[in-house]
Amino acid sequence: MTKIKRLVAIALALLMVFGSMSVMASAVATISTWDATVDDGFDLGITTKIYREVDGEWVETEKVKAGEAVKARVFIDTDYFTNTGSLLFFYNTSFFSDAYSSDLNDLKVNPYYSQKPYYFKGSFYNKSAGTGIENVFVNAGVISRDFANTHNYFSISYEIEGNNKNKLISGSKWFCEFDLTVNADAAGTGKFYAIDGTVLTPSFSRGYINVTKGPSYGYVENVVSMADWKANVTLSDVPVTLYKNYVEATFKAGNGMFESTNEDTAVYSGEANSALAVEAPIRENYIFEGWVAEGTSDAPAEVIAFPAADTTYVASWRSATDYDETLSFKTDFYRLDEETGEWVYTEKVIPGETVKARLYINTTYFTNAGNLIMFYDNDFFDTTYTENVEYTLVTNTDPNSSAKISGATGTFTLADDNNAVVNKLLDNGYIDQDFVDTHGAITAVYTFNPALGQKLSGEYYFAEWEFQVKEDATGEGDFFIVEDTIQNAKEGRLAHISVHMSTDGGKDTDAISLFEINLNTEVESHPVSTYSK
Repeated sequence: MTKIKRLVAIALALLMVFGSMSVMASAVATISTWDATVDDGFDLGITTKIYREVDGEWVETEKVKAGEAVKARVFIDTDYFTNTGSLLFFYNTSFFSDAYSSDLNDLKVNPYYSQKPYYFKGSFYNKSAGTGIENVFVNAGVISRDFANTHNYFSISYEIEGNNKNKLISGSKWFCEFDLTVNADAAGTGKFYAIDGTVLTPSFSRGYINVTKGPSYGYVENVVSMADWKANVTLSDVPVTLYKNYVEATFKAGNGMFESTNEDTAVYSGEANSALAVEAPIRENYIFEGWVAEGTSDAPAEVIAFPAADTTYVASWRSATDYDETLSFKTDFYRLDEETGEWVYTEKVIPGETVKARLYINTTYFTNAGNLIMFYDNDFFDTTYTENVEYTLVTNTDPNSSAKISGATGTFTLADDNNAVVNKLLDNGYIDQDFVDTHGAITAVYTFNPALGQKLSGEYYFAEWEFQVKEDATGEGDFFIVEDTIQNAKEGRLAHISVHMSTDGGKDTDAISLFEINLNTEVESHPVSTYSK
């Protein structure tokens, strides 16, 4: 290396050293100028809640059962960065006992906060450790001696492990938890909670709850105790009471299963006559009808509340493949009677005139929605509809028609060459290419408003469309439904038409598509032919 190069290298090294020192000095200066009394946030929220185990999951509760194990969970929420801290919680020993045999115990921190990037850890003492914390607050007039004698407490200390920066804590997830047991002779209300008067403040140096504050870029050595700044502290808890009449409701899927657990039995526990939401079981090729109390001949029904006593229910099923119900379609043409101004049924049309094609739907079952596809001879008819544009479905407005009574509304589209429904029917063999080349298609969807199950009557037409008879039309022209395109649970699972099956007054969310069942179908059409003017 030449002398000049050596000098240049030394100069660069010196610059890097001084640069690093400058950055470090800047960081130290920044930390030293940070002031907890004016910088960053001041809000601290601490909430406690009780959880009980239901079907293997710990769920928040306001009701507990005598003798059962529960968890008391602590939620901390800060709008400032923190690191180390201390907490203090009491519980009434007339209602709860704790499960700790040691005076000093490891703190159970939520894995979300105990792992990267937080690394919180801690420990806690209980009253049996003889720390005498309760005496501090009795002497300060925060609690009474009677309160101290009837309550246990956990005094907690925690910190961020290792050389890791200060962190925000969000109240959206529990921070730590404790194992408690509801006493067999528990009565009244159970509480696990923090007390306002135990918070450390600049004016109360004997306070214990201290969620320290530090700069976002700082570490444990940079945090400031709550004795040196005024925090806006909010403490809250959710007390619990005993179930007055605790019962268990057992649900057997009966050759089915509960999808969430892959089990055939589910057990729910709670207050007699209180609200109950039960998962509906599933079973291939069967439809769930409801629950029947075991050993009874009651009709299947929905269970929405806990029974008055322990009860076992069995699922009731009906086959999805055999229904003695009928779905009927009929199509007719109508032309305008110029003398009366009325649209009248016809089987003869004049080339060039406008006609209406009407669809009639009749069901022997309750329904509340559906999807349709109709075809027409494209060498006989033209239409003013634009391909692939969504139009409002024109339904019958006669007050006696099912369309009017049900409040049916919907849309329809004139299919283009790339229509997904037509291509699906073609790909699955419900229609062939020759048919597609010689026919146009209209797809439609509709629902009732309100979407409550009703029967459709074919006495009046359901919906209508306008067509123009071509000037060179010959032979017959038809507007019709292809029966093979009606869904069913056997060969028609990939078909399209479904006039969904519901119940009397049933909601649309309870309706089932026809690909789940088999029923009787009838299709009728009345084509037209031309005659000269």
